[in-house]
Amino acid sequence: MGRFYCSFGRSRIRRIMKSIFFPVLVFNAFLLLSCKNKEAFYEVVTEEEYSKQQAEDTIFSLPQLLVTCTGTAERYNDMETILLRKSLTDGLHYFKLATDVYFENSTTLIEYQGFFSSGEDGAFQKNGIWVHTDFYNDFYKSGMGFAVDSVPSGYKDIKRPVEEGIYFYAHDKLERISRGQSYDEFQKFGKDGFYFIPNSGRFFKRHSVNEIR
Repeated sequence: MGRFYCSFGRSRIRRIMKSIFFPVLVFNAFLLLSCKNKEAFYEVVTEEEYSKQQAEDTIFSLPQLLVTCTGTAERYNDMETILLRKSLTDGLHYFKLATDVYFENSTTLIEYQGFFSSGEDGAFQKNGIWVHTDFYNDFYKSGMGFAVDSVPSGYKDIKRPVEEGIYFYAHDKLERISRGQSYDEFQKFGKDGFYFIPNSGRFFKRHSVNEIR
């Protein structure tokens, strides 16, 4: 199974050196995953900075909130920069969303936290993605190692879950360990083994539009 290690410092260097000696592991499965998104999901901008962005399309236009984008609102991937003009008690305020943050509806935003992908096709990425995870805690750093190119040998692939959440494979079946699907919720469980991430196979967290202020 191809592996990617989410780690820092000397631990990261040591595992990168291993990948140099065993390059086949790198090509078997690629994993693009932010280790932990510590940055804010939006940025406060001035009215002048807001105007310079040159919005081209409108996503939402409400009495207290105008959401526009510099691309097209037809598809998420084409929105480019998403801008907000929000009316608060002391007047108009201006914001810019971080990369990979989108409106689910007029009151809720989704912040995507990276994604798993593989250079291979297979049963492991049908209606979601299987992720084998090793949690480690050594002298230098703790972290997780991921493999994304296989399924549990004993799993009977009859029906995979579609409900949002994180699922752990134990006793020949999938058990939902979290109703959310964020990186933090995944990390808290902390058990080695196979996990199934449904639908897009991505980690994400939700935010209320009221958090933007």
